[in-house]
Amino acid sequence: MNDHDEIMNDASNGSNTPQTINNNTDNDDEIIDETEFIDLTTAVEIPISDDVEPIESDDDDDNAPTNDDEDTPMDNDVDKNNDDSNVSPPDATTTANEEDTSQIQISCHSDAVYSLAYEPSLKLIVSGGGDDCAFLSSLSSLSSVSAGTPPTSRRLEREWKDTVSCLKFNSHCGEPLSKKMLAVGCYDGSIVVFDETGTEVLAELEGPSDVEWIDWHPKGGSVLLAGSTDGTIWMYHLTTTTATTPLPHKVLQVFVGHQNDVTCGGFTPDGKFVLSGGADATIRIWAPKTGACKATLSHRDTDNFGSSPSVGAGVTCCAMKGQVCLAGTEDGEVLVVGTGSANRKILGRLRHGPEGSSVESVAFFDGGDAGGYDRWCASGGSDGTVKIWDLGSESCRHVCGAAGGSVVTRLFWHPTFPMIVSGSGDGGVRFWDARSGVLLESLKGKGETINDLVVDWGNGDGNAVVVTACEDGVVRVWEVDVGGLIRSVAGE
Repeated sequence: MNDHDEIMNDASNGSNTPQTINNNTDNDDEIIDETEFIDLTTAVEIPISDDVEPIESDDDDDNAPTNDDEDTPMDNDVDKNNDDSNVSPPDATTTANEEDTSQIQISCHSDAVYSLAYEPSLKLIVSGGGDDCAFLSSLSSLSSVSAGTPPTSRRLEREWKDTVSCLKFNSHCGEPLSKKMLAVGCYDGSIVVFDETGTEVLAELEGPSDVEWIDWHPKGGSVLLAGSTDGTIWMYHLTTTTATTPLPHKVLQVFVGHQNDVTCGGFTPDGKFVLSGGADATIRIWAPKTGACKATLSHRDTDNFGSSPSVGAGVTCCAMKGQVCLAGTEDGEVLVVGTGSANRKILGRLRHGPEGSSVESVAFFDGGDAGGYDRWCASGGSDGTVKIWDLGSESCRHVCGAAGGSVVTRLFWHPTFPMIVSGSGDGGVRFWDARSGVLLESLKGKGETINDLVVDWGNGDGNAVVVTACEDGVVRVWEVDVGGLIRSVAGE
């Protein structure tokens, strides 16, 4: 089936659950009322009411400038080989150890912790785990971390039936933000929306068979996106201008086209489109208002728009900046993808690791163009290395760590300085100077795999709070003098 053409209309009967459309009828308007599940081979469109306008028009602006020289870092579809001449020398920190240097250990969970969310203004840590629970821990202040003062922790009042897989506050979203909320996704298919303190349940959303990831729309924070292993992506709208609870909510759209797990995705930074990556080796770009698939980019297709999604390795992770997306794959590549209406194609391929290795995390530096770092990005993989890339010159600048080390699971850039933090399978958190590849600081977490990582940078030149979700069921917290690290490499 051609995913570009199979967008069917009039698929809603007013319910929050879209109906299945019969592909075998000549009448496109015919609906099979008896079916209660979604046919994953058919794209579904749900009309949006006129009174709901959280999403801008998704019409392509064919006259928009392509900005090839400014916004598009690569314009040729070629593999970029590793340049191991800039490999940082191995050090003792690349070896797993049992030492734990964290100042605070939060041991609420009885199984592995898989997901984290952090609310900086309230100093709230939310963790989700394999024990089917979510806990909220409140730090009294940054100084309480260095003092080792245990936070106040409590379980969120909800009985989940499977792993709590993803968490996200909407406090980062732009105006107008009428209500701050926390979304909690679970492998039981539920999404529970709480107030920002995790005290009150504002809405319970259903639809996916399970929830892999969630993302809030960047403008207003009232539209929520959820990706599932059933190949679907669900988009919900919550009416936040009312004081009643539960909040009125509806399904705005269900995007159908992936042939397998939707492993990563989110709204584009301008909020105009939805991007998703899947285990079917495709990256897809969707129009939120119509549900149309604007582009299907297959990992191994030379023409970028192939019809064989089974070809190539699955997409594992993604990150977006402007009109460019990075997508890591199961076979050790990083795809550089154009997302703008005039340039939707695979712009380049960066070879992170050897065949058989995977890319587990990707991230853009987003600290402005001072120093020429605006086109820098990073990838972390199962080969144990962090690689710093310059998309302007299409080259690998540095390899941080030694090949054969523990898998790099998470990456987090400093907001203004070219320094990147990595979390690893050996429990270590490492601060790297991206300009030189030099290790600046190493935090040790008892050798336990880091499944998630968040960093509160504070004002950027003082102390930062680092939080990790670990395989042993512990949430670990450090306070790090980031300002001191920056001054040390600046020669001050």
